Amino acid sequence: MRVLRVLKRTLAVLFFVCMTLKIQLELRVLRAGTSTGYSPWWGNETLGHLRAFPKLATRGNVTLDVLRTTGIPDSVKKTGISYSLGDLTRGINEKSEVNSSYRKILSDVTNRSNSTDTVRSSGDGGFSTTATGSPSNVKTRADIFAKMTIYNGKNTIDTDAIYFSQKRHTINDILKQNNDKLITRISGQTETSVNKQVPIPKAIKISNSTKLPQESKKVPQGIKMPRRGISSSMLKKKVKELISKGVSHDVDQNEMSLTKEAIASIKKELKEENEKQTVYNQEKFGPVGNDTPIFLVQVHKRLENLRYLVASLRTVKGIQEAMVVFSHDLWDPAINAFVRNITEFRVMQMFFPFSIQLYPLVFPGRDPKDCSWNTNAKGKKIDCQNANWPDSYGHYREASFTQIKHHWWWKIHRVFEGLRVTQNNYKGHVVFLEEDHYVSPDILHVLSLMQRLRPTLCPSCKVLALGNYNKLNPHIYKNLVEKGDWWVTKYNLGFAMDAAVWRSLSKCKEKFCTFDDYNWDWTMTNVAQTCLQQRLSMMSVRLTRVLHLGSCGTHVKKKVCDVQAEVKNAVSRLSASMQWLYPNILVPLGSWKSSGKPKKGNGGWGDLRDRELCRGIGNGTIDEAFLTRLQARTSV
Repeated sequence: MRVLRVLKRTLAVLFFVCMTLKIQLELRVLRAGTSTGYSPWWGNETLGHLRAFPKLATRGNVTLDVLRTTGIPDSVKKTGISYSLGDLTRGINEKSEVNSSYRKILSDVTNRSNSTDTVRSSGDGGFSTTATGSPSNVKTRADIFAKMTIYNGKNTIDTDAIYFSQKRHTINDILKQNNDKLITRISGQTETSVNKQVPIPKAIKISNSTKLPQESKKVPQGIKMPRRGISSSMLKKKVKELISKGVSHDVDQNEMSLTKEAIASIKKELKEENEKQTVYNQEKFGPVGNDTPIFLVQVHKRLENLRYLVASLRTVKGIQEAMVVFSHDLWDPAINAFVRNITEFRVMQMFFPFSIQLYPLVFPGRDPKDCSWNTNAKGKKIDCQNANWPDSYGHYREASFTQIKHHWWWKIHRVFEGLRVTQNNYKGHVVFLEEDHYVSPDILHVLSLMQRLRPTLCPSCKVLALGNYNKLNPHIYKNLVEKGDWWVTKYNLGFAMDAAVWRSLSKCKEKFCTFDDYNWDWTMTNVAQTCLQQRLSMMSVRLTRVLHLGSCGTHVKKKVCDVQAEVKNAVSRLSASMQWLYPNILVPLGSWKSSGKPKKGNGGWGDLRDRELCRGIGNGTIDEAFLTRLQARTSV
């Protein structure tokens, strides 16, 4: 006992000394004059989706709404080209007079942290450079840097300088049925020509006055409402009434409001799209090769977040050589229109066919006869159909959570096994992203550099991790890379793997489908630690190239979600990292980072039907008859 007391005191002293040194190190770096947008030491390397980034006042934060630079060098003005912040980022390492002007402009912007402008939440995806209150495609002017704005469809101007283009359209423009001059792609067509109307998908009608993105106010199936429509208070009342009749979990109005006919129509369109596998913009950038890098983006319904992710992808150097695959678990005309209106790189869409939207009141959705999440089954008999399938903690499935894991499992199978462009000896890397991520403009440069240097730096490393949650000063991380076990929960954003890695992981299908955790990343951590003969290893850049903007999401609920503030913070962090973007070499750290001992799952994956669905996805044996059998299966 005496030895234990001495050991505890020694460890406490060591911990205190280490934390003191860490604080002093960061303070010393900050006093050296660097400007960052990072949180202090206690926010360093959090566990991703389990914690939200703290909103802390930052030193030298870039405020994009004060881009009023008046002293723009003539070398920039004479180019006659409009530049965005991403353009400035791309050119930062190139030695030219113009790019030295980039540095000066960025420096001026970084040092101006006060502004009288207010930021409003934008309502659509239109980008403009006018201050007249309407969207406009204005030619480049000498004062293009004076103000970059987003038009929000309400005769007001929203400040933003993430991306500027003379050919963008607002979502409301895309959805107007009588717009006779818009060139875009919409559901069921490859392209529309000038002077043709843009049709709306038949499954869901959206009026010209619809403001997006907004929660749908359609009535859940089975509720009859008066002809005059429905108020928000009445909708809540009716939804509660529906829940009291047996729906076991919170009802998402967007996913519970479709009629049977609408669902059947969506299923048909969804199946057709998945079979066609259309690669948009292929005629412009050429066919997809067997080494083309692929960004695989998991999308739910956050259009505003998705718009900023796409804006950051537009600034990536070499994005024309890549393809971005958007994997959706919600059929949304506004999101589909936005994605198909992208013209700067190759685009493909694929749609998860087992979503809550398509099965709202039966498995894999929310079956009214299922047990509620917190039903107490100890010592008594309960009258619900999955009573004998609780998780390790005595709780029952929640469809909104299990859907995320099912979707992730389905998309990784499809991208490596189900797409025609990757079936013929694909040798490239797939980079995994989500709709609330934001990427650095040098992400493809760093990926290519890691691919070239891996045989020398870490021949045994299988996964290339481009993102992490490190939040210290970038001058500490520099161009360092670390080697170690793939700890997926800490490196779950922007990781890249090739087909060879997937073939190894695909042998662990049973492990993935039976591990009691509704999180795909916690499940993959366990798989990487326990399934293979050797733990799956990774090489990771210390300075993250992928930032997480999800202040509101699956695990974090807030009354107000300020996406623009998150984006500004991300741009601030990237601006502070300019010196270390586009590195020529990578410097490995000597130590090997272990992911520790395997941990018990967080639960939420005890239902036998979820495990069977997971196995069916992995084996490619799912059809409507398979789902019907699962829906009829009970534990009582």
